[in-house]
Amino acid sequence: PDLAVSAFLDGALDEGAVYLFSANTLGLGLPLDGDDAWAKLEGVSPYHYAGEDLVTIPDVDGDGRDEIAVGAPGSFHQQDNVGTVYIVMSGQLSVGSTLSLANSHTVISGLIPEDEIGDVVATLPDISGDGKPEIVLAEDTRFVIGSPGFEGQIWVFYSQTWMAGGDLTINDADVVINGDEDMGVGTSLLTIPDQTGDGKADLAVGNAWDDNGSVSIVDSAKLTPGTHLMSEVE
Repeated sequence: PDLAVSAFLDGALDEGAVYLFSANTLGLGLPLDGDDAWAKLEGVSPYHYAGEDLVTIPDVDGDGRDEIAVGAPGSFHQQDNVGTVYIVMSGQLSVGSTLSLANSHTVISGLIPEDEIGDVVATLPDISGDGKPEIVLAEDTRFVIGSPGFEGQIWVFYSQTWMAGGDLTINDADVVINGDEDMGVGTSLLTIPDQTGDGKADLAVGNAWDDNGSVSIVDSAKLTPGTHLMSEVE
């Protein structure tokens, strides 16, 4: 398999980048640098930190190659540090190409300063019924209820939503999970094997602000459209 390497401090002003290395190149066993990558994804603006998190997405366009989602939590989208996740389809890349993330197939942005969307990015095997993966984003310091604590928030974008392409915001998420007061849901996300016996993968969620920290196991079958408290989907 190929390898995607994050360099989120790449560029004169930390624009960030992701370098893609082929399996053949990796197999040579030689020291490599960015010039050896077969393709490069470039951050859009200063202090963008593109690549702070990234995840490959199992092939959805039928070309046999994975797509890739790149988080850029420092991106400016009308306001400071709202953050952005860029989804690049494999068909947009060719050998020797450099693609600005501004030209991504899908762009998902935060809404308010310090949303820092793109800090945590994951995929979840199909839960919407079309056989294709969903995209999951999280931010553990987001205020939800209005208390002085950090509730955190998780957004699930069904494949039908993110695959349509274009500019989206977290308001376009199909499923929203709110943390309880001071829970700080979404410090980390990890897809895990089925824990509930329904045959579907589930989601482990790290909650850094919950007392001494905790992990919630989200039952993916409960991720129906709408807004839920974490306690409702565990």
